[in-house]
Amino acid sequence: MKQWKDKGIKTKFIRMDNAGENKLLEQRGKSKDWQFDWVVEYTPRDTPQHNHMAELGFAVLGNKG
Repeated sequence: MKQWKDKGIKTKFIRMDNAGENKLLEQRGKSKDWQFDWVVEYTPRDTPQHNHMAELGFAVLGNKG
């Protein structure tokens, strides 16, 4: 992210699950050291809506087997 920021590529939104390491990343990104002005969006993990592409992949692999 810092390399993108240095190159002038602006990151507006970050989307990730609400695991502990991701919450720490949000806190650190808004700290004085990093100073990113992104908006963090959390998605629910372990739900069919969140894992939809993986679930489709499993179905395709199962049908091919």
